[in-house]
Amino acid sequence: MCLIVGMSNSAYALLAPFMPEYLHEIHVPENYNEKIFATYSLAVILCSPIVAFFLGRVKRRTFIQIGLFCMGLAMFGFASTTLVKDNITQFLIFTFMARFLQGFSSSAI
Repeated sequence: MCLIVGMSNSAYALLAPFMPEYLHEIHVPENYNEKIFATYSLAVILCSPIVAFFLGRVKRRTFIQIGLFCMGLAMFGFASTTLVKDNITQFLIFTFMARFLQGFSSSAI
């Protein structure tokens, strides 16, 4: 499990150097770069108390499985952003949802 979490966080960390250039390339305003990366922190802050509340009532294995599933969805969401270059709003929705799911999955694992 540590290997999976480490590899997924490494994959997200690889986005940081290339994301500003990519956003500029598809004509997304510059201030969205910070908002995209801040979404992860916001998700962790919002989801941690919820996960902690349910953690005592649900098996830990279930939360780990949910977290891994959400991590996979977040990776799929980031991969699908390359398909919506023409619609900036749709690109931003996919990106924000993927970052939020990543934050939730980090809270659940």
